[in-house]
Amino acid sequence: MQSPTVPGTSAESASRNQIIGRSPGGTLGKKVTLLSNNFKIDFKKPSLKIFQFDLAIVDKNREGLATVDTMPSKFVCQKVYEQLKLGPKWAYDGTKNLYSPSDKNMNTIREMRVGTKSYKVTAKGPVASTSVQEIYKAMKEAGGVVPINAVNALNIVLSQGFKN
Repeated sequence: MQSPTVPGTSAESASRNQIIGRSPGGTLGKKVTLLSNNFKIDFKKPSLKIFQFDLAIVDKNREGLATVDTMPSKFVCQKVYEQLKLGPKWAYDGTKNLYSPSDKNMNTIREMRVGTKSYKVTAKGPVASTSVQEIYKAMKEAGGVVPINAVNALNIVLSQGFKN
């Protein structure tokens, strides 16, 4: 499916991967004030790396059942994260990803209890890394694709900070 183009505009001749600018403005309708929740962020270290680690939490009673959704509740995930006691500078997305500025290898398999249930907990990584520079670079390139994993990692770290 191709994006629609308006005859006589820059969109007509633009390549598929280019960002197309809008025309200076319309003449129909009334003017409105628009408020956005965007804000500028200045990083002291845009080269800071954020490393992603995988966290798997499986109910021991459901282990090996491929047809059953084995993702526990957010409450259980949060309690398991707290029990991991990872030390300083960690962020958690609440489901399956841990983030840290450290690339120290981790390969942990433990059994943990939350309430009356037992869970097999596996933490390993780093499985990926990103930096703010990667996002900046992608945004500045014409037709650049902003890596969604980098944006998600940055979102988690900005909203929570590296804590513990």
